[in-house]
Amino acid sequence: MKQREPVKEWWRRLFDTSYPVVYAYTEKTVEEEVEQLWQILALEPGMRLLDVCCGFGRHSIPLAERGLRVTGVDYSRAQLAEARRRARAAGVRVEWVRADAREFRTARKYARVINMFTSFGYFEADEENALMLARMAAALKPGGLLLLDTLNRDWIARHFAPAIAMELDGGHVITNNQIDHVRGRIVSRRLLCLKGKTRENFFSIRLYTVPELARMASACGLELVEVLGGLDRQPLGIDSKRIVLVARKIS
Repeated sequence: MKQREPVKEWWRRLFDTSYPVVYAYTEKTVEEEVEQLWQILALEPGMRLLDVCCGFGRHSIPLAERGLRVTGVDYSRAQLAEARRRARAAGVRVEWVRADAREFRTARKYARVINMFTSFGYFEADEENALMLARMAAALKPGGLLLLDTLNRDWIARHFAPAIAMELDGGHVITNNQIDHVRGRIVSRRLLCLKGKTRENFFSIRLYTVPELARMASACGLELVEVLGGLDRQPLGIDSKRIVLVARKIS
């Protein structure tokens, strides 16, 4: 059965209070990922770091605990509320900003900018996704580094799963996937059953190739530093689940 096309701005509704429950499994690897970010980006205490699409602060908060001056940007009120709660509990200061990533502007310049966990490619038009990347690049100081972590389209094509089921604390989630080869997107329909309530969500993510990302980065005044197959710094290949792109602000 052909599933309905998701609404174009599905991301305005998807990231509600259920998100930390659905993605609770990601918290098991946070400590390792933060250490990997520290090494890849040559982070040092006192540096300013911008976390675009920060969600509930999964990376922002532990990076702030290590002494970075962190700003977390997200559109979701629910995610930012959870991020503030977690930051208070951890006893760290993070600047939280609610903004559409295409529209975020700041006079402050950051030494590092990160965009994690396939939070790029949400917008329907390539021009809109390019604008988001341009906003991130504009926030960097000259010589600053940007790290973008996203799914590898080659891996998705080779290991495509039409349906994924996962047990949750208090429920389960079933995600049905399709690949739109013409538009280069993965289109998903998710049924979330949580605490006796069921709801349906749709989402669609543009999966870019490395050459596409490199061209977009170059247009934003960024030069590639390295492209990896994961935060563990393995070489990128067709069996790498992720693409980690690191680029430097030229001027």
